[in-house]
Amino acid sequence: MAATLRRWSRALADSPGALIVLITDDEDSARVEPPDVDVPVLVVSLESYGCSLRFNKAVTEGGGACLAATQDLPDRVAETITRLTSGGS
Repeated sequence: MAATLRRWSRALADSPGALIVLITDDEDSARVEPPDVDVPVLVVSLESYGCSLRFNKAVTEGGGACLAATQDLPDRVAETITRLTSGGS
């Protein structure tokens, strides 16, 4: 975990923009409308099916990203944070 946190810290240190990271068990993701925000949103779903749920799909369609639970989730989160905060899509 410490190595992943260092990677995230390095990735965000030089980033020009902000990023909202939501870590969710998806209890409400099927029925909640996503907020209207001006910064990218990364949803980290703790369920393998999480990115198919209403809220999480809307976040992705709005220029954010969703990552579902897998073994390589820490690396995928670090890579996605880097991409979203550097202006990439």
